[in-house]
Amino acid sequence: MGATRRSGMGATRRSGLRAGLRAAGALTAGLTAVALAALGLGWAAAGAVEAGLQARVSGGLNAAGHRWVEVRVDGARVSLSGMAPDAGAAADALRVAAQASGPFASLEDGVAAAPPLSARFEAAVAAAAPAQSLEILRDGDGAAILGVAPDAMALRRIVARLSRLIGAPVDASLARARESGDPWPHWAEIERAGVAAAAATPLGRVTLAPGRLSVSTPGPGADEGRPDSGKALADALERLKDSGVEVSIEEAALGPLRAEPGAAAAGPRLSPEAPAPDATWLAISSHPGGVALSGAAPDAASRMAIASYAAAAFVGRPLDSDGFLAPGEPAPGEVEAREAVPASAPDGWRAAALAAVDALSRLEGGAARVGDGAASLRGRTLEAAAAREADAALAPLRERGWTAETRVTVDLAARAAAMRLGAPACAAAMAEQAAADPILFAPGESVLAADASPALDALAAILPRCEGGVVEVGGHTDSQGSADYNLALSASRAEAVAAALAERVALRVALSAKGYGPTRPIADNDTEEGRARNRRIAFTAPVAAVSEPETETSRSAAGEGRP
Repeated sequence: MGATRRSGMGATRRSGLRAGLRAAGALTAGLTAVALAALGLGWAAAGAVEAGLQARVSGGLNAAGHRWVEVRVDGARVSLSGMAPDAGAAADALRVAAQASGPFASLEDGVAAAPPLSARFEAAVAAAAPAQSLEILRDGDGAAILGVAPDAMALRRIVARLSRLIGAPVDASLARARESGDPWPHWAEIERAGVAAAAATPLGRVTLAPGRLSVSTPGPGADEGRPDSGKALADALERLKDSGVEVSIEEAALGPLRAEPGAAAAGPRLSPEAPAPDATWLAISSHPGGVALSGAAPDAASRMAIASYAAAAFVGRPLDSDGFLAPGEPAPGEVEAREAVPASAPDGWRAAALAAVDALSRLEGGAARVGDGAASLRGRTLEAAAAREADAALAPLRERGWTAETRVTVDLAARAAAMRLGAPACAAAMAEQAAADPILFAPGESVLAADASPALDALAAILPRCEGGVVEVGGHTDSQGSADYNLALSASRAEAVAAALAERVALRVALSAKGYGPTRPIADNDTEEGRARNRRIAFTAPVAAVSEPETETSRSAAGEGRP
């Protein structure tokens, strides 16, 4: 059963694999329990078996890049859980766990696959959709409109009427109209009163929303911003209130509101402070240790949507969003948020933030920033295609008039280091590493020296890239002592190294251990220096059997139940 599970796994459907593993699980778990009892092994031995099984499966999954999998071992039962980034990753994790668990373990698959990134993006966009409201911003002689209007006709009417009343062009490039939806209650009255209020207010903000109208003007000391026709406007708003519309007039410490995206009110502010023009609203950093978000979200819904989207896009990597706050939320370490006038983010900010997360998630690491009308991406990747995908993720922003700059480095050295290796290339890489950092043994013993772990770890780091074929771990000695003793010693040392490597990573290449004794010297055995060079562990990729004295054992993904 173990050999069957390890062969043809790539062509097996995940559902079929799960069913087969579960069907075999009950029998194999029972056999294992009976075997342990028959051998008279106690709880200590069972605990050692569990610990070894846990180490092999977890190590294999981590080496294959599936750090998102949680592994639990109970006797001979291995349970997997976690959220895979996609169905392919879930299937591969199951395959790796099956290889690492051995033939006498049952595997329970509790892994779930996350929905496609496009679906998560759409969900995040929907969650972060702007509120249904239209804002008219006045700055002296000019006016700008941003937000959402109930329909295209209403937006055209507002622009035309307001332009006529103030005698100046109205910028509506940041406004859009709904394509469908229920009519907004009392819209006709709100539209008339809102345009009149905006025309009468040289400096301030008028917000039109379903069943609601609010007017914000500068507070005391800023007379230039007060309505030109205060009584007439007050009467109009009073009539609007009588019809059931919620009306509010605020004299806020707005300061010189210039109607620029990201402009913030003066005076007390929320934590975090809103960025000044050209500042960063969102910064994202990605590195192997995790992902961090920082900046100022315009509202809690946007913050939650973007943080959730980032968690999905960077699945399996720790996400730190403590530095990414919305108005009214306390900064880390603060008990309460400070009272303030909330700032407004630049139009299109939500889409830009989601696009930046999407772009950065395609890279190995880097940083992205979203400011006022501009987004930037810096990072590195192993694939040129990923660099193009990251740039394409920001392309829609350019179509909306944003500046989107990408600078992605394709790390050719890291790419070469991550490339899959056949057995000959794998053996050559391991031989080079072993020559630079030899594996040490106690004198005359096959027990690995206490300080051999770093050398073994460096060799094990190469193995996940190796795929297919056989790599031979060859043990060699000098000519001191009898030939039979040296042959046995070299074989034991080669086996010890192969076993140590197999315990560290899940293997996609077979490891065979052979002892050659003193039969293959590389230096003169008549000198101490030469004998030291001949006492070695070598790695090769044999193509044919060698007719000479040797001792051989083999470890592979298809044998001994070892990964």
